[in-house]
Amino acid sequence: MVKYESGTTGDVFDLSGRAARLLLKETELYDYAWDVEEIKQELGSFINGFGKKAAEYKMEIDFTGSRAERADSMAKFFEVVEQDILAKKTGKLYLEDQYINCFVIKGAYEDLKDQYNKVRKEVTVYAPYPFWIVERKATYQKQDIPKGSGNLDYAYDYPYDMTPLKRGIDYLENDHYTDSHFKMIIYGPASDPAVYIQNQAYQVYTTIEEKEYLVIDSKEHTVCRVKNDGTKISEYNNRLKEQSIFEKIPAGIHQINWSGNFGFDIILFHERSEPKWN
Repeated sequence: MVKYESGTTGDVFDLSGRAARLLLKETELYDYAWDVEEIKQELGSFINGFGKKAAEYKMEIDFTGSRAERADSMAKFFEVVEQDILAKKTGKLYLEDQYINCFVIKGAYEDLKDQYNKVRKEVTVYAPYPFWIVERKATYQKQDIPKGSGNLDYAYDYPYDMTPLKRGIDYLENDHYTDSHFKMIIYGPASDPAVYIQNQAYQVYTTIEEKEYLVIDSKEHTVCRVKNDGTKISEYNNRLKEQSIFEKIPAGIHQINWSGNFGFDIILFHERSEPKWN
């Protein structure tokens, strides 16, 4: 399924249906480029690293149906993407479960003279962070008594037992090919909550009340407590400072330790320059 989800309203526009269809074979969505950071030498270059700039992709969308149906579909698509431009909030373009954060910044219509029930629109997508993302979520519940987790759905059978042996021990699998950004969401009540992934500590010195939650965002480098009424309070200055709580989570299977007195979720963000082919 191909769709666009507004970052402003959450509205979703289907780009793989009868009324509107993205021509995937004609898009540039599978193109990518890394910028080389180098120092020219007498023979060759010394590579300092690689970087990425924002990217633009051209796409073609066919709007099909009666004149009135086409007009309605084209207006809805325009309004969904235009709202994100005006609000400066990226939308999400999805290819199945993969998405890229983007804006639709250009559009031009083309009449298909031999097809009277179809109008084609060429649009340009601007991606300020040109990576395709797949989210993987793991849930760890508050543990009143020692028990097996059963919350992680592993795709493979491992040659050892991954069932927790006692309260506050579990496992996390990052099945990506490299380290991943994450969001850790800790649910109250909890006092000075700490989660340990292998030897890395993720701790914030604060109190999370009942029906509140705390979000650690590794990409944005933010720590935010959300109160019951939706009020957001920065807890950045109360984070553990001996280690970086924004450290990406490495690929592989990792033991997790915590007190067991609170529940939490970990959302991993698998990033790729090129979306997976389906």
